[in-house]
Amino acid sequence: MFLPLPMFLPLPMFLPSLIGGQVAGFDIVSRPELYARLHEKLVRSYVLDALLDEAHPAKPVANGPEIAGAFIASLESAREDVFPSVGYGQDHRYHAVGLTGSVLVHGERLIHGAFLRLEGQDAGMAHGHLSSLCRRRAFRQR
Repeated sequence: MFLPLPMFLPLPMFLPSLIGGQVAGFDIVSRPELYARLHEKLVRSYVLDALLDEAHPAKPVANGPEIAGAFIASLESAREDVFPSVGYGQDHRYHAVGLTGSVLVHGERLIHGAFLRLEGQDAGMAHGHLSSLCRRRAFRQR
């Protein structure tokens, strides 16, 4: 069962990223003070990948909220696998054509989630310090 992420999305701890007019991914963090500590690292991760992404040149996007909303809606078709976490809680992993993601849940509470768009050969069904967007995508495909 897919976690009801839209109930978390109005919070300031939600960071979607659009690169070249497409969603690159998004992160969601459970607590404002944790998000404040991670915000710069998360933004830097997405910005560095945007600068290195020659296939999707930067361009202004007027309909960013609609693009992000469509990406989030596409998560409902994702396959979910749940595993015990290495530490506390459960690791929910999501896989669908063109996207991958994971959410750490402890005591029915979302702790951190990250969802990323996949491209090229990676866009098929994915198999299972803050890393770059490219490294984060690769990690979630294991």
